[in-house]
Amino acid sequence: GGILIGGQGETCSCVAFHYPIFLTGRDNGEITYFNLQSKIRKVLQAHVDGILSLFYHYEDFHNIYLLSSGRDNKIYVWKQASMELEPDPVKAAFYQIQELDHPDYVTSIQYNRINRQIFGSTSEGEIVIWATMGLDNVLYGQKVNIGAHVAEILTMCVTTGYIITGAADNVARVFNMNGRRTANLTGHHSPV
Repeated sequence: GGILIGGQGETCSCVAFHYPIFLTGRDNGEITYFNLQSKIRKVLQAHVDGILSLFYHYEDFHNIYLLSSGRDNKIYVWKQASMELEPDPVKAAFYQIQELDHPDYVTSIQYNRINRQIFGSTSEGEIVIWATMGLDNVLYGQKVNIGAHVAEILTMCVTTGYIITGAADNVARVFNMNGRRTANLTGHHSPV
C-alpha cells in the first residue's frame, strides 16, 4: 500500500521534493510536509487561497528554504525549522521569513542560487525577477518585469543561463538571464 501524504478532499496542485522531504501544495492554501524517513507529516496553512507553485531549496543542513506562490497574489519565503526540532509534532516544519506581493498571481516560482534571484511567472504572461542577497534578504523594489507571453505562463524552468517558459498562448520561449528572448518554439496546437 501507499502512503497518504496530503489530506482528503482537496486537490494537490503542486509538489516539491528533496529527499527525504516531500511537499504538496493544495487548493485550500495548505502545504503538507512529509518526511519519507521519519514518517513525520505536518500541515502548514500557508496561503488564504490555492497554492500554485512550490520550490524547495537546500543550501546546507542549517539553511533549507521553501518558496510558495498562491492565488492570493502572495509569494512567501519559508525557512525550515531546526531538524533537531522536527520530531516535535507541535513545532511547524517551516516558518515564514519573507512576504512578496504581486498584482497578479504567480503561477511558477523558482530560485537561482548562482544569480541569487527569485523568478516568478505570472497569470498575465510576465516573468518577474527579484534580486536578493540570499533567501533571508529579498531586495524589494528591484523587480524586473519581462513581458514574455500574451497569456498565462503555465510552466517555467530556470537553468544556469536561461529561463524557459510555456504558456496558454501555445508558445514556448527561451530567454537569457538578461531577459532577452533567444528562441520561440511555435507551432503548438494547445497550451504548452
